[in-house]
Amino acid sequence: GLASFVLLLTAATQRLWRATAQGRARAATHAATLAAALAGMLMVGLVDSLFDMPRATFQALLLLMMALALPRALKTAAVAPPMPPARAAPGPAKV
Repeated sequence: GLASFVLLLTAATQRLWRATAQGRARAATHAATLAAALAGMLMVGLVDSLFDMPRATFQALLLLMMALALPRALKTAAVAPPMPPARAAPGPAKV
């Protein structure tokens, strides 16, 4: 269990580091935010057991999965065509 958690954390950290190093503003901002959240989670884990609290465990695993999916999500968003502008709703009928 510990080895898989360390491997998962290492993979997430590497992906966040690469996304930050690419220099794109959007990717760097999201990656830095997720890295700070993971660092905070690990700091709490130094003094308290995260895995004794189900909500904190869910949040920790959710942050790790988001960190692992971040580069793929940003590539998908960059390739997706922009949405067409929304049309204004028709106003009230004039009499």
